[in-house]
Amino acid sequence: MVGSVHEIKIIVKERFDNRTSVVKVKVKIVSPESPRISIISEGGNKINPSDKLKLSGEVVSSFESSGLLLWSINDESISLEDVSLSDIKRRIIPSSLSSSLSSSSNLMRITKISLVLPSNILPQQSTFTFTLQFNSSSSLSSFSSSSSQLFSSSSITITTNSPPLPGIYEVSPSNGGLMLETVFSFVASQWEDEDIPISYEFSYQSPFSSTNYLVHRSRQEISYSSSKLPSSNNGNNNGNNGNKLLLTQVKVFDILDGKSSSFMSVEVLEKKISSLEIQNILESSLLSSEGDVEEMTKSISLGSSVINSLDCSKSPVCSSLNRENCMRKEGSCGSCLSGYIGEEGDSNSICKSISSFSLNSISSKLLLNSEIKSKQFITKQLNNNNNNNCKSNSDCNEDNWEECNIISGKCEIQSKNCSNNCSNVGRCVFVSKYNKSEYLSECNVLDVDCESYCDCFEGYVGISCGLVVDDFKRLSESRHKLVESLNRLSLIGEENVNNVKFWLEGLSSISIDSSLIEDETKYLMGILSLRYLNIAKELKMSYEDISSVGNILDLILDINLNNNIENNNNNNNNNTNNNSRINITNNSRINSTRSELILSLLNSYNSFIQGDMVIGQKSVSVMNNLFRVTHYSVDNFIGSLSSSSSSSLESSSNSNSIISLFPPRSQIEELT
Repeated sequence: MVGSVHEIKIIVKERFDNRTSVVKVKVKIVSPESPRISIISEGGNKINPSDKLKLSGEVVSSFESSGLLLWSINDESISLEDVSLSDIKRRIIPSSLSSSLSSSSNLMRITKISLVLPSNILPQQSTFTFTLQFNSSSSLSSFSSSSSQLFSSSSITITTNSPPLPGIYEVSPSNGGLMLETVFSFVASQWEDEDIPISYEFSYQSPFSSTNYLVHRSRQEISYSSSKLPSSNNGNNNGNNGNKLLLTQVKVFDILDGKSSSFMSVEVLEKKISSLEIQNILESSLLSSEGDVEEMTKSISLGSSVINSLDCSKSPVCSSLNRENCMRKEGSCGSCLSGYIGEEGDSNSICKSISSFSLNSISSKLLLNSEIKSKQFITKQLNNNNNNNCKSNSDCNEDNWEECNIISGKCEIQSKNCSNNCSNVGRCVFVSKYNKSEYLSECNVLDVDCESYCDCFEGYVGISCGLVVDDFKRLSESRHKLVESLNRLSLIGEENVNNVKFWLEGLSSISIDSSLIEDETKYLMGILSLRYLNIAKELKMSYEDISSVGNILDLILDINLNNNIENNNNNNNNNTNNNSRINITNNSRINSTRSELILSLLNSYNSFIQGDMVIGQKSVSVMNNLFRVTHYSVDNFIGSLSSSSSSSLESSSNSNSIISLFPPRSQIEELT
């Protein structure tokens, strides 16, 4: 009978220990003319709150039917319209094919509509019912069931997993240990979860990012580990920011990949070591750990941390500039904190709160002016409106990033500065961000197309001219060996989600300063990124998991394969110590041009993100230093044909994706 509801129950019982599992489904009988709706959850009916939720809805209806499809949830505290990454409504209209197919009453059309929720929207250990409803209506604003309207719906129940209950996490010694020498022990105990077995992963904070961690013991059921550590007086943990501790972490997983984390800070004393000592320690560590996955993981993480150590002692108090701590450039603070705008990237210029701009300020007028499309216009307007006479910086408007030009006696937008004043062994020049051989006469903090650059005196190299040539060669060689070791580790390690993330993040941690990496190494990093992306695609990882590929792409866009790899190869042929290198300069590799590598990696990156999107999902944009990628997932058809005998003439429903390569806009331009 139409309108009646029936419950179907399936009970599965284990023969020996009497364990049971029950699945129930309710079926409501609807009119034969009503559309048939089905829902599938890509990740199953039990998910982790840290995972995205993807629901795929399919509606089979006649070509004459019209109405509105709407997703809903049985929890009023969650507004799907506000949090969903896809549209929650879709209008079905009569097809233009309906008149020509009127005689074929057995033909139906298929309409697909998906619901995608970002991670951490659904609370843990909870159950939700998601419903996809169809209601025929002649009014777009009407969505209520009545006797004169066709109405049908389908629901799916999603349960969120509860991660392991917190236990104890201990690190010893907690202070007084010496970098690269003291062996620290890490122990997790008394963690509980019903979805056993429980496994553990140990890591420490990367000196280059407040959110990334370097794994020193990959996920295992063993709840303890040991490792040497880098100095806590380095990078993200250094400078005049009051943080002299290294943050360590344990991640605890259940069998369903639900995870909890616990943190502990330790003091690791610094030891001054030369580039030659770093090279010897790294080579010895990599050699002794060869073939042992756990030991190789420790060596790679420790090596990438030590080899990229920074002297942040001359950086200012970054919190007073509303910037992240010094972590990528010596003597320079990091990027602007969330909610603040200013010079892009690492800098010691102040960042301003967006909410602090008054309506009468020049900055607010710029932000509110929708006609502003370029940094040239911003710079011109600031100069025209604030070209005041001055004797000192106090006479200028700091809210507009102004400073006093003592020579002209006029207020001007601040110029970009070089890291660490080029260590007093170089001169600070301005160059195009996209061609460092193109010198510019000026470059202010709002100009996204230029950057300050240290033109080092003879015998010195590096982003702040802080290295002599011999040190640069040793560290470059060590970086290449780290990448080769990571390649060998990935060949013998298990291909799972956590390991792929570590491999990609490992490449990213080696690539903090592109000026200190040879093009040959960058090329190898690009090749490995391609392989890891293919593995990630097979594992059905999300595009959020492989975000570090963007950093690798920035490096690949910054190499000159045709000239440098061959030159490096000629140099290496004269050095017998390089016989163990992967031979990436053979004829087939030499014939691979820079553009081919870029396109190959871009296409793979693009394909990965596209494959993780669903029909109707809102656009996904990825913005890095030298490129921007925007993806659009569009349903290209109103509905596909389907016959009642279950055969279908379904047209393609793949996502469309658009890639754009052009200079990124500054934060201020983004707001306009």
